[in-house]
Amino acid sequence: MINHLSIENFRSHKHAELEDCERVNILLGKNNAGKTAVLEAILMLCFPPNPREVLILLNEQRGYKPGEENSELWDSYFYDWDSTQAIVLTANERSDASRLNVCQQLFVVAQTGFTGVYTSGSVVEGQNALAKTTGLNFKYQYEEGYIEKKVTSLKRKSSQSLDPKAKEIINRISPIAFIPSKGIAIPQDEAERFSRLEKMNRHHEVEDALRIVEPRLKRLSVIASGKSSMVYGDLGDNHLIPVS
Repeated sequence: MINHLSIENFRSHKHAELEDCERVNILLGKNNAGKTAVLEAILMLCFPPNPREVLILLNEQRGYKPGEENSELWDSYFYDWDSTQAIVLTANERSDASRLNVCQQLFVVAQTGFTGVYTSGSVVEGQNALAKTTGLNFKYQYEEGYIEKKVTSLKRKSSQSLDPKAKEIINRISPIAFIPSKGIAIPQDEAERFSRLEKMNRHHEVEDALRIVEPRLKRLSVIASGKSSMVYGDLGDNHLIPVS
């Protein structure tokens, strides 16, 4: 369990510290205050060392089309769109709690180059002579060493090879789920996630968290309806209600 998170030069955060985190934490703030950026930082630290997939997911959540990329999109990850300053994300875990085996520290540095194509007779602007961000370099720091990855394209690959160190980390990493506030989650997916917790006899962890919002909740159940399933909650009434 993460009990301390540090964010530098990421999205809307020049520097932010989250201390004494517990199992359930609530972030409050106005629109565009950086609440989602905190969750994105945690996702980047907890997700297996596959930065391309993380960036694609984050871009899709923010409305960009899959495969869309330009220098401004790369720069948007940096505070004040200043890619000359590295992004540094740091997480500490409590030794007496369940371990996520998260990346202890992640450095993200912009890769720059020249992307302009000149042809005879074309207009030449001064800004075309300046190097632009063409990709990102990631350095994941773990207890046993580090892994470096480079992303220069935001198009999904049908196949991808991982080095042995990355495979070892993925094999012992805990499953996580980033559920965005934009849109409504698919009930079938929620039912499958909750069913996995029930198989491990860990469903009470979700129920305890939801009781903070709804103290009347007695239990959660996955109920099949046709070809799909949905999570329902028992609030002590005659009928269970869909949690979605």
